[in-house]
Amino acid sequence: MAGADEWISLTEDDQTAIFRQHHNGKTSVLKSVNTPAGNGNYQQPVGYAPEQKIAYWLSYNRDYLELKYGKGYVMTKTTCLDYGYIVEPGSLPETEEKRIRDEYKYLFSPTIRRR
Repeated sequence: MAGADEWISLTEDDQTAIFRQHHNGKTSVLKSVNTPAGNGNYQQPVGYAPEQKIAYWLSYNRDYLELKYGKGYVMTKTTCLDYGYIVEPGSLPETEEKRIRDEYKYLFSPTIRRR
C-alpha cells in the first residue's frame, strides 16, 4: 500500500538539517544544509539548540509540493531548509508536472488516507 512505508523525514543535529525521502524501499537525501544556512537573511545555526527556547517548525505546501523547516516565527526569512518537487506550478511541461504530482500524491494529496 503506497504511503504506509513511504515518508519524508527531517533530521538535525547542532550543525546540520537534512530532508530524507523514504520511497519504494529506498532512502535518499533530498537536501541538506549546514550552519549557517545562508538562505537570504537567515544566517543563524540551522540545527537543534538545546540551550535556547525557540520554536521549530515544519510545513508543506500541496500546491508547490514543497517542504520547509525553520526556527522562530514561520516566515521566509527564518526558513533554514526548503525543498520543492516542483519549482513553480507552470514551470515544467504539463505532462512532467502531472507525472511528478502523481508519483508524490501519497505525500501531498488530501484525499489519500494515511497511517
